[in-house]
Amino acid sequence: MPDLATALLVAKFYDLHRGKDLLPPAQALRQAQNWLRVTSAQGFRDYVRTAVADGRLTKTDSQLLENAIGNARKGVATRVDSASLSVSETDRPFAHPYFWGGFTLTGL
Repeated sequence: MPDLATALLVAKFYDLHRGKDLLPPAQALRQAQNWLRVTSAQGFRDYVRTAVADGRLTKTDSQLLENAIGNARKGVATRVDSASLSVSETDRPFAHPYFWGGFTLTGL
């Protein structure tokens, strides 16, 4: 599951930094971290579908991410403080800093 969170964080970072917004790297990373923290499982699914429609992801990538998002909802409570994380479709599976707090920007 940390691999999924990392993949989503990096994808969103590049969307913000290299996409239509062209944010500076530090700002793009901060916004990507916040997005990972506040987005629901359904929100991630919507993001993946849009990325496929825009040609940024293949359908194979989409299927892998869809499966991983479903598994994240089921497994997150057993991997991180289960008292603070729920596994409902509308909850935020990557809200815990474990998934986004360790990323820093260097060398850009």
